[in-house]
Amino acid sequence: MKWYYMTFRCRLCGKTFTNGGTSDKETAWTATANAAFSASGIGPLKKLENQPLVHETHCCEDGSFGVADFLGMKRAEDCGDEKEV
Repeated sequence: MKWYYMTFRCRLCGKTFTNGGTSDKETAWTATANAAFSASGIGPLKKLENQPLVHETHCCEDGSFGVADFLGMKRAEDCGDEKEV
């Protein structure tokens, strides 16, 4: 089954990671479009229950705390818990 994972990259340590996702292609596209429009000040196209944030906090491996940017919904063939991309 194809899944779309919310993918982020930490500005401080550079780690790319996932945090949740969906198996629905339309929801993945809408979530990505909503994030882009929100970052542009336009607002979401459609309200989603699990809308990714444009920025998220990240606990770096060295104990630092960083800010991560939403990169998009990464497609993958399997479903699992949080994973590195």
